[in-house]
Amino acid sequence: MHFYQDFAPVYDQLSVKYGWNSPDVMFGLMIGRLNLVPKALAEAQVKMLDVGIGTGLSSAPFANFGMNIYGVDGSANMIELCRRKGFAERLDVVELSTCKLPYETNYFDAAICNGVLYFFDDLGHIFSEVSRVLKPGALFGFNFEPTFVGDQESYENDANSVLKENDVAKSTMVTYRHNPLYMASLMRKFSMTMVQELSYLAYHSPTTGEDVFFSLYVVKVGG
Repeated sequence: MHFYQDFAPVYDQLSVKYGWNSPDVMFGLMIGRLNLVPKALAEAQVKMLDVGIGTGLSSAPFANFGMNIYGVDGSANMIELCRRKGFAERLDVVELSTCKLPYETNYFDAAICNGVLYFFDDLGHIFSEVSRVLKPGALFGFNFEPTFVGDQESYENDANSVLKENDVAKSTMVTYRHNPLYMASLMRKFSMTMVQELSYLAYHSPTTGEDVFFSLYVVKVGG
């Protein structure tokens, strides 16, 4: 996560430059399933949690639609940039893979996790905490880079290293592809049922020139 501390100030611009499509895809798929108009959202004070909120690219459209946004992220720099945008109700710096989320049980009406899970090999803690803080029947939208080899497949992802201006500081990071069967096992364990799934073009790699595809799941928690 130190990488994202470093290039947080230019994250939004670079996301546009390299075609990071996931915020638009996430919003389109989730908002179509919430079955609420903007006025009803505001009146009901619907609360959404963005897990790995970063600079807020993924949750800003939901805020514009009338939802109250809460966010957690492991990067203090990202959180500060998101805070300056002024749309979030509350933002917290949290180590997602080990720490308890700073919210009560059954607190949120919806949650998203966009472009985050490929930084972690074991997703059990994240899913456990998300399922705890979501109300029964709430929706959880998340995406991941799929593999069909074992539960996880780690690889050195140098696609983002090209974004650093200082060549000396460039470094690869280990990221993880996750098997859909592994995701299905987590869903069963934490009482999540599939609502909709989609495979889509997430971004165009600036180093390999390849198109990278993600899987996006919208699931219902409990209830």
